Parts: sequence; C-alpha cells; structure tokens
Amino acid sequence: MIGKSASNIDSFNTQKREESVQEIATHIYTSMTLKYDYQPLFKRFDITKRVHLGRKYGNFLFLIYLCIKALYLLNLIFQLVLMNSFFGFSYHRYGLDFISNLLHGTDTAGIDRAFPRYTFCDFEIRNLGDNIHKHSVQCALPINLFNEKFFIGFWFWLIAMLLMTLVNFCFWFRLLFHVYRRNLIAKYLRTQRYPHLKSFKQFSMFVDEFCHLDGPFIFAIIRRNSCYLTTSQVVSELFSLYRRNFENLNKIKKQYDNNNNNNDDDLEADSGSNKISDSSQVKLKMNDENS
Repeated sequence: MIGKSASNIDSFNTQKREESVQEIATHIYTSMTLKYDYQPLFKRFDITKRVHLGRKYGNFLFLIYLCIKALYLLNLIFQLVLMNSFFGFSYHRYGLDFISNLLHGTDTAGIDRAFPRYTFCDFEIRNLGDNIHKHSVQCALPINLFNEKFFIGFWFWLIAMLLMTLVNFCFWFRLLFHVYRRNLIAKYLRTQRYPHLKSFKQFSMFVDEFCHLDGPFIFAIIRRNSCYLTTSQVVSELFSLYRRNFENLNKIKKQYDNNNNNNDDDLEADSGSNKISDSSQVKLKMNDENS
C-alpha cells in the first residue's frame, strides 16, 4: 500500500503532494511505534528474546522478505541439481559445453549426451517364402533436435534467473550492515533540511532504535516505486515526527523495557516456585513412606 501510494505522488500538485508525503510518513511512524505494544502469544516459549528477531525488534518485515529471496535462490539451485539427476550427466555445464564447441567451431553434436541425433535401427525385410533378412541402418532422430534446443534454452533461462536473483539478493542483503543503513538514511535527510547530521544526537537513535532494519527496507520499497525526491521527503518528514515525539517515545520505550524485565522476573519466579513445590511434594512423599 505504501509503495502504491508513493508511486502516485509524482503526478500530484504541490499541495496534494505534501499532504500525501505527510500521510505516508505518519502511517510509517504509527506502524513502527506499534512494536512497543507487541506482546508474544506464548510468553514462556518466546525465543525472540534470545535471537532478537521479530516485530518488537524492528526486523520482521525485512527478514521475511530476505528469506523469500533466499528461497528463490534455493529453488533455482534445486532445479539444476534435479536436472543433473534426471539426465544422468552434469546438466549445469550443458550450456557451457555448447558455447565452448560453438566458439571453437566444432560440431555441437558431441554434447548431446541425452539427445543423440543418430542411432541404429533394426528392421526386417521378408522376401519370397520364409526368407527374412535383418538389417541395421543408421536412422536420424529429428525430435531430438528440438529437445536439444529446448533444454539448451532452458539452461540459459535458469542461469539468467539465478544470476539476477543472486544480484537482487545481494542488493537487499546490504541492509544488514549498519554503516550502509546509516549512510542511506543520512543521504536522504541531507537532500532536504538536515545538511549537518553530526550535530543531531537524535539521528543515531533514529537509525538504531527507531528504524532498525524495517525502516530502511520500507524506504527502499518507496524508492523503487517513486523517485528519489519523494523518498527523501518521506524520510525527512518521518524524522521530523520522531524529533517532535522524541521524549514521549523514550518514555514508552523505557516502560516497554521495564515491563519485559518484570515479565521475565515473573516467569523466573513462577518456575522457581514450581521447582520448590515439586521438591516439597517429593519430601512429603518420602516422609509418608518412612512413617
């Protein structure tokens, strides 16, 4: 929805453009502050505290998207491995052998391990009486000419898709690096009204504690659906909202951290009380048996 709204901004006039930018920035700001209200369904089995993954750590959207990209890569690699098993030879080198023979001017029939163009056919000719003559002659297989060209084209398609998916995966993988995220956000903010970000102490907290990974990921989605100017305006407006509500956000975050610590203490206390009650029941049983 954000990407679709951003793609329509470029065709608006100045007043409507500013309203749309404020609306998108407000929507992103509200969505990012909802992580402080997130409560796991099963607190006792919440593993996100150990691995720091999930909505409350601001990396849920990006990691889901990155996992989908990784599945695309695995799917293409699995298809190449499956074709190797299906044909019984190194299909992943099928196109390379074809290109090598083509560049050296040799006949490409040498690579047709699965699709021979010629074979020997046995047939019988009946003469007068019961005289049957068996003959073996060389036969052409025109259907394999089509199969050869089809699977060579399929190899080039798989390799092209694999390379494009790998490049796209590396493009998104850059967001995992803190330096890249910081420079990306700083680049957008310098375009607008913040030329000297080093003087803003809130900038580091905006990048590290507010945006996390999902923020730059959303900015990249907006950039792909609109122009650079629109993206910088949205980031600048979001940073302005963050600065205006900086103190309130800090209070909410501290309260959120305190609640999490209290919940952890309660869970540890409950587990400790359960252990004590179990040990006391064991002791009572032992006393009853002795008596």
